[in-house]
Amino acid sequence: MRLDEGGKYLPSKVQSWLWDCWVDYWQQIAQLVKREHATLRVVLNGDSFEGQHHGSTQVVSTNPEVQAYLAARIFGVPRDLKPAHLFIVRGTEAHVGPSGATEEAFARSIRAEQDTESGRWSWWHLRLAVHGIRFDFQHHPSTSGNLPWTRPQAAQRLAFRIWSEHRLRDFDAPHYAFRSHRHVLADSGDAYPVRAIITPAWQAKTAFAHKVAADSIADVGGLAVIVRPNGEHELRKLLYPPTLPKVWEAA
Repeated sequence: MRLDEGGKYLPSKVQSWLWDCWVDYWQQIAQLVKREHATLRVVLNGDSFEGQHHGSTQVVSTNPEVQAYLAARIFGVPRDLKPAHLFIVRGTEAHVGPSGATEEAFARSIRAEQDTESGRWSWWHLRLAVHGIRFDFQHHPSTSGNLPWTRPQAAQRLAFRIWSEHRLRDFDAPHYAFRSHRHVLADSGDAYPVRAIITPAWQAKTAFAHKVAADSIADVGGLAVIVRPNGEHELRKLLYPPTLPKVWEAA
């Protein structure tokens, strides 16, 4: 890509691998849509931009225009599939600006699905229903637990909390609740009436991650939920396991 000053940036091996995974993911989604004769609805669940944060040097450019160009190029891949609806959920202010300003501007520029109640083009909290199956999207999970032996319980706690918060107020609880932010996949399964899923991410391990989650291996990939007209539904996980650093061996 071309930088504002006229220079060029070439992707690293890891970035090229991520791009290949991203393109492959959407090719699989396209095949799935065709095979199921489905209507495609896309939700980008927050932190669509890296932004300028914590003094990080691990960005191509801190120029907002350059990052906007990258976003248009990256999210042009799913847009080429002509989804019936595209939703942008707001992420972390450190990445996407106060009140998700960057994602709001981007959502407006691509004419994403608008929240008619607020007039916003992006969503803090997105609730959908497809053939009677209810979905709930927010970027941040309200429970913690990022260790391998606590991850399933964290997802189950989240599922129970969402279900109980709704039922205590006599609201219909979602069937699926998607959260992100943690870069590792967690799934409550059928433990409770709400199935809570922490999504994988599309980012390799950063310097910040090496500090706060040194021993964690990020999950890369995306999810798909098929909802059929009779109400049958299934979740599919499309993951791309990263490789570990090469072993240095003595001669």
